[in-house]
Amino acid sequence: AAASKVLGGASDQLQARVHELLQEGAYTLRHGILRLPKRDPEAQEIVLAAGSCQFPPGILDQWLGFNSYFRLACGCYDPQFPSPDLLLLAGDQIYVDSTAGMFDPAAQDERYQHPYQRFYRSSAARATLREVPTAMMLDDHEIVDNWEPLPNDDDNWKRQREGLEYFRVFQRSRERGKQPHQWYSFRRKGFDFFMLDTRSERSQRASASLLEADMLHDTGRQPPPAENQWQALEAWLQQGPRDKPRFIVCPAMPFPQERRAIADVDRYAVNQNDQRFAAAMHSDSWSGYPASLAKLVELIRDARLENLVMINGDAHLGCVAEVTLDDDNTRFWAVHASGLYAPLPFANASRADLAACEPLKLANGIQGQVHTRFAPAGDGFAILEVRKTAERWEIAVSFDREAAASGQAWQQQIPLQCDCEHQAP
Repeated sequence: AAASKVLGGASDQLQARVHELLQEGAYTLRHGILRLPKRDPEAQEIVLAAGSCQFPPGILDQWLGFNSYFRLACGCYDPQFPSPDLLLLAGDQIYVDSTAGMFDPAAQDERYQHPYQRFYRSSAARATLREVPTAMMLDDHEIVDNWEPLPNDDDNWKRQREGLEYFRVFQRSRERGKQPHQWYSFRRKGFDFFMLDTRSERSQRASASLLEADMLHDTGRQPPPAENQWQALEAWLQQGPRDKPRFIVCPAMPFPQERRAIADVDRYAVNQNDQRFAAAMHSDSWSGYPASLAKLVELIRDARLENLVMINGDAHLGCVAEVTLDDDNTRFWAVHASGLYAPLPFANASRADLAACEPLKLANGIQGQVHTRFAPAGDGFAILEVRKTAERWEIAVSFDREAAASGQAWQQQIPLQCDCEHQAP
């Protein structure tokens, strides 16, 4: 009836064709439909999709390489699939160094612009990004593998500047692209998100002074960062609801920690340079910056948030880690989104590499326990279904895999805390 009213002056043939198309269903009309989100500042549920690490496929694996995006796009029209309200991409959306330096182009346009063009040419990626609002954060492969500041290396800094320039052009909105920093916060359907930049503002590291290294704010940089990411994160943690789920998205994995990075914590006595943490130089994640990880956990503890969830990428595996602190029973979770396409086994983390279920001892003396459950290996993405029941908030975390297309996806239920006295009726 609505279509007939709009097409009142159109020819009978056109009206017949429009009515025929409307009977085809949403999937057939997907290229011409723009779904507008419902604006509900007091929403009691949201569905999140999270992924990272889209290695560029070659001539022979184009379909396989973008299969995760294809499944995600198709799921938007499948009534049996939890259609996401937001897609969170936690780094390595493209690889400017896909051949590990062997055949990587040297020219700036070929090195940075062409990987983005190849990514956005994918019909599966375009379909997903067209259907689902998306928030992105960069990681190392937007710049170079495991990028961090190096002393007296002008070429290293040049790559960082160029990588950030193209990241802002191809992965940021026009307004955010004008900001002097990459991190930002936003709200979606009444839920708060902080996109943490754990790559471009790192400081230099040295084994003899590793506790001085900072993952989020390089005070030694000239000129120094215009704004302090730590201060922004602390203000965000202290503001907003205490009981409603809140989300920090950061590419680097905080928990579980890497075994080789914490191997010497109990082995050596404390001395002037605190060599207990020297092994952390082996890690590119939060484990490689022990003072920063300790500060992060301290901020979370002091904010006394009841339902904080961190969403991470980079390690090419899926897991859910529950972190409980000894001092005041602070509890939060880290959901690690697996690689969307990670075909190189030697580049993927192994469960044996991680301190999955062990006591936690941080550089500032904070202690606790980490308990981790792993999802089946494979490429895919995480789905977080957040809802409020009569008694509490809950998050159902599932990891989509191609082998689980029949609906038998791995799922982990997170029973979040809930102080019902503070909930709106």
